[in-house]
Amino acid sequence: MSLLSSWLAWANVPFVTVLSIAVLFAILQATGLIGILAGGDHDGADNADGDADGDADGDVEHDGFSIAGLLGVGRAPLTFVLQSFAVTLGIAGLSMHTLAFGLRPPPTSALLWSAPLSLAIAFAITSALSRLASKVFSTEGQEAKGRAELVGATGVVISSKVDREFGEVRLSSGTTTVRVVVATEDDAPIPEGRDIVVVEYDRDRDRLIVSSLDAAAPGRQRKPSGVA
Repeated sequence: MSLLSSWLAWANVPFVTVLSIAVLFAILQATGLIGILAGGDHDGADNADGDADGDADGDVEHDGFSIAGLLGVGRAPLTFVLQSFAVTLGIAGLSMHTLAFGLRPPPTSALLWSAPLSLAIAFAITSALSRLASKVFSTEGQEAKGRAELVGATGVVISSKVDREFGEVRLSSGTTTVRVVVATEDDAPIPEGRDIVVVEYDRDRDRLIVSSLDAAAPGRQRKPSGVA
């Protein structure tokens, strides 16, 4: 019995599927094909990625669970978190079945114990990877400045929306363009494509607060948008 035939058993199909999707997406990102598929330009790729990040995170947050926060969403890009989770889940499941059954196809009933164990392993490893990666992503392209120094910078919403819980924007700071996770300070969400300005840095949540550019309070003290 070959390893391939074992992996194609019904009990292994869920793990093979999530692993294959994660690897395929990583290849598309590395080769730049994801940008072509998303619309043919870099902005299209940014918006497509932002949509997935905003929608998925919003769904988890609004359900009342802190799964996204525990996994590291907000500290590291959601695409990184999802790919890490998928790869870890696939490898964990296939490894457990291989160790337990060798090259013999595992019975479908094996999912009753392998699925929850794989999810727990993937959750723990992804959370740890996100904590490590946050140190890289939080300083990438802006080593000499902190989040507070982005107050006053302007940009555009690249997720489906920005609300009190989550959103992603692209900010221009001098010659550098950065993508950061933000939130609003009121209940009115800011839709995709809207111009925004960073109005405040929430130190408690380590989160930048933004407002729609045409609705920003005129009395709020701001720094010039070219803060570096």
